[in-house]
Amino acid sequence: VRKDELLTNVLKKLRTSLEKQLNKLSVENVHQATFVNEELGYPLTVSFPSRYKFEAEDEKQQVQIRKEFQEKLGLPLDKPFLRRFQSLQNVASRSTPTNVDGRTILRSPHLGPFAKAHGIDGAKTYIMSGDFDYYHYGVGHNDGGWGCAYRSLQMVMSWYELAGLTDTKPLSILRIQENLFNMGVMDADFYVGCKQWIGSQEVSWLLDSVCGASSRFVVCTRGSEILEKSRELSQHFMEQQTPIVICGGKLALTLLGIAWNEQSGKVSFLIADPHYTGEDELNQVQSKTVSLEGYKAIPVSWRGAEAFTDRSSYTLCLPQRKCMI
Repeated sequence: VRKDELLTNVLKKLRTSLEKQLNKLSVENVHQATFVNEELGYPLTVSFPSRYKFEAEDEKQQVQIRKEFQEKLGLPLDKPFLRRFQSLQNVASRSTPTNVDGRTILRSPHLGPFAKAHGIDGAKTYIMSGDFDYYHYGVGHNDGGWGCAYRSLQMVMSWYELAGLTDTKPLSILRIQENLFNMGVMDADFYVGCKQWIGSQEVSWLLDSVCGASSRFVVCTRGSEILEKSRELSQHFMEQQTPIVICGGKLALTLLGIAWNEQSGKVSFLIADPHYTGEDELNQVQSKTVSLEGYKAIPVSWRGAEAFTDRSSYTLCLPQRKCMI
């Protein structure tokens, strides 16, 4: 096509070329899927050859063809855009609120104007990207007093699912215990149905085995040391963009972001607290101070240094974003 050729002639040639290609294919020989993504900026329909059945077990076989498509579209090659569970029909099914035993789980209660209400002048905010489901005590299991890390794990697993990085839904507490038991990594007192706590290490094992995601650890010998990790935490939210699980003092919390003024050193932590036992109602979890695990706080809220104690050490599990196509 010449640079000075009329647009009408270019479109005619394009139509002719497309007709020739389509004539070589029958409807039975292709599977079409439509994708919508912020980085794409427009709906994209892709025709996959019939040898790719576009089913879960065939995802690995499609890596090369997805890579070719993404290269042609100028898309990054370290994150997925064209996987089966990212297609429009699957995205629509994932947009349906999660229901567990008749109760609808709140999705991303940290978003909106609430996300900037940290109260620190001059602070920059660093918040996880995407969505997560807010799992807490009592959702599908009576786990009050011991299940907080299981709940934080479920929140992170929901993030991977909703981000299109896995098609595995968050496991129930019993399924989590079953997986840990089968790994042979727990002590002799652990069994499926027990009320034994888990921590950051167990969280990382499950994320690896179920979601295929690795984790990095940050160990703090006292609560105030977490404030000293502000730069490292902000870097995580900029690069990995995943929620963080904090375990210490027989408690677990899910960290969704931080607000940090580098000059003054003041920092605030955006917490989704798994110890909540109330109704799944947005106003309730965003604004009502309630009794949690020996303390009172707003379930999903910005918290200062008082969220952590110097009487305990803490291990932070920083899940890594999967590099995949």
